[in-house]
Amino acid sequence: MHSNNDQRLAQVVDFLKSQWLMHDTGVVAAGIWDGLNPPLFATATKHSSKNWLHAEFNVVAKYIHYHGGFLMPKEEIQIVTTLSPCTRRTVESRSSCSSILKNLGLVNIYSGVLDTSLGIEDNSSYRDIGINVEVTSDNYFKYVCKKLMRVFQEKRDLSLLEIKEGFVW
Repeated sequence: MHSNNDQRLAQVVDFLKSQWLMHDTGVVAAGIWDGLNPPLFATATKHSSKNWLHAEFNVVAKYIHYHGGFLMPKEEIQIVTTLSPCTRRTVESRSSCSSILKNLGLVNIYSGVLDTSLGIEDNSSYRDIGINVEVTSDNYFKYVCKKLMRVFQEKRDLSLLEIKEGFVW
């Protein structure tokens, strides 16, 4: 039996699968739960020829768009991601996803895997920023999310469609 958090992660992975072959969908997905409304989901999306909007940014923007703001105390809202939030500013944004989430007060994060490309080996990097990132202990979700992370990290020289067509769930 999966934990409540892993049931949420399963929904995020299922959403990513449903969007997988769309041309502007990236390989990272996120969901947001507030306890009042049905969850919302988003993937990383192509913003321009070389720039991407990260899944965490997209799901928070979608939530604010639909609800006009946060309907619950922010510490009660949970973000669930396939890959832990970036901790460094990217080319695409002015801030890291971790900084954006912290500045919004969204500090409760559950991830399929820690993004080791950022040099993160444990949760202490996130605690130092001021957010709590818990990682699944479910072997199936660890396997799927690590596989997605490797695609994200290692296949940057291929087109997105080439990456997706070669991916086996």
